Parts: sequence; C-alpha cells; structure tokens
Amino acid sequence: MERAYPNKKESIVKKLRNVFLGLTTSLLILTGCEVATPLPSQAKNTTPVAGSTIEAVSNKPYTISPELISALTPKDLDNIDKAFNLQQEMYGCKTKIKFLGKDLSYKTIKDKDFNYYFPEEAIPGSIWLDMNLINKVNELRDKRFYNIILHALQHSCDPQEISKPKKRLILSNGNEVVGFQGYSIQLIKPNGQIEWFHLFEEASAEYKSIRADPNEYMPQSIDYMELEATFNSLALTYSDLGYVNRWDQTSDVMGFVGQVVGKNNPDVKDLEFLIDAFNKVKNKEPIVPILHNIYNRREKLGTP
Repeated sequence: MERAYPNKKESIVKKLRNVFLGLTTSLLILTGCEVATPLPSQAKNTTPVAGSTIEAVSNKPYTISPELISALTPKDLDNIDKAFNLQQEMYGCKTKIKFLGKDLSYKTIKDKDFNYYFPEEAIPGSIWLDMNLINKVNELRDKRFYNIILHALQHSCDPQEISKPKKRLILSNGNEVVGFQGYSIQLIKPNGQIEWFHLFEEASAEYKSIRADPNEYMPQSIDYMELEATFNSLALTYSDLGYVNRWDQTSDVMGFVGQVVGKNNPDVKDLEFLIDAFNKVKNKEPIVPILHNIYNRREKLGTP
C-alpha cells in the first residue's frame, strides 16, 4: 500500500538539509548537545554581561548552582524559566532539576573549518552548562541558549531510576539489554562493559521540543533533524503525543517498539529491528526506504 506521508517528510528533510548545508558555510550550527562554531580567529567576542544572584531563583521549582548563576544573564534566567514552565505545561516533570556549571571544553572536536563544541550535558535530574562555550555563539545567542535548555529538559525530566526489562533481551551481537531510562537503552557487552543506545532518546527529545515550541525551536543539526523526522513519521502514523510522553516518562521503550511494529508483546528481534533502523538514519541512509521497511514489517505482522 502506497503511503504519501513519508515521501512528503523526505522532501522536507531534503529542503532542510540544503538550508543547513548553506548555513554551515558562513555561520555555525547549534543543537541541544553540540555547537559547531568558527575557529577562534573567525569568532567575535559576544560574551554577555553576567552576574545574576541566587535570590533570583530562590522561589523556583528548580535549582541553579552558585557558580553557574554568577555566569548567567537576566535573559538566560528568563529563558530557563520559559523553557521549564513550557516543559511543565506540555509534558510535566516529576524529576527535581538542578542546573550546574561544568567545563566541557575537553569534549571539543576540531576539524579544518570548525570547532565542534558540546556545551551541555543532561541526565535525569541534572543539566550541566559550560557558559564559556555557549558564549562563543555569535549569532542569535539567546535563542540558541533557550533551545539548549528546552532540549536538555527532555533528558533531565526522565525518571532517575533505571527500569529493568521484563524478560531477558540479548541482541544478535551479544549485547544484553539490562535497563531502560526514558527512551535510552542500557546495554552490557559480552566483556562486561556498559554502554548506552541513545538514538531513540535524542529523536524523542527533538520531537517533543519542536512540539512544545514550534515557533521558536528548530533542530540545527542535520543528524538530529533526520532522527526527529523519522521519529515524527512513526509517532504521527501510529500514536500521538500523549503516548510518546507516557513512554518517555515511564521508560517504556518496549511499549514504543510494540506500538511501531504492531505487537502487544514485542520481542528482542523487534527491538533490534528499530535500533538498526535508527542507526541507518544516523548513518545518513535515505529515510523513505527505512520507513517503508518499518511499514512493511508491520503489515506482514497483520497490523497495517
């Protein structure tokens, strides 16, 4: 059965990809987790006047550490408040959030034309910000700061507890699923090393951020944009925003998998099928064939 929606989505992705490729030649790219900015010789000094006090957030439902708040401007505080209130209104946030300062410069990746900065880390309950890196942004700095916070809240509002799978799930490469947190999957390799699969989580964070504030938020990384486009197509086809948020805030990854493949009791093969699909998107394979493969699998299971 032909489906028009994925083709429309692919067209949008291609148009946006062209826009982003144009932007990277002259400006910078900023996502919730990454900044690509010109080398220091190209960048302007746009550090804002900071120095907010702890009294400014004394009555807020979140906390900001003293060392971070001294680096924030009043506009930064307004944007944190705006993003947090929107998160509460749209999705709720049962996890107590702490904003903290941290030197994240060690994560910087350099290539010929750009330095790729990672100015934010977020886990359930905590968001770390490197304001020295954020202040390197020389275009629409305040708007991009707001985007960082809104994206980070999608991660930090996840449950702090790691839930265990109801049955043993071992992938074909020998990795075993040992936990779920939000849409993230905790894996243990045959050698005992722990690793995480975050692509469902990142795609969901972009999807929810865009729907929370479609006028202000836009993925500004091609990778994140294409992950969101894939998640968006699946969510709009087989569920709604309420489902997406429920799976996220209850760490029900297998509920998400089951909804997509059309099974009440999805198994490890269904999970691995979707992991493989999102890895292909990350590796920049065309989205439409990936989506058609998902739809075809669902139809073969008798749930078109």
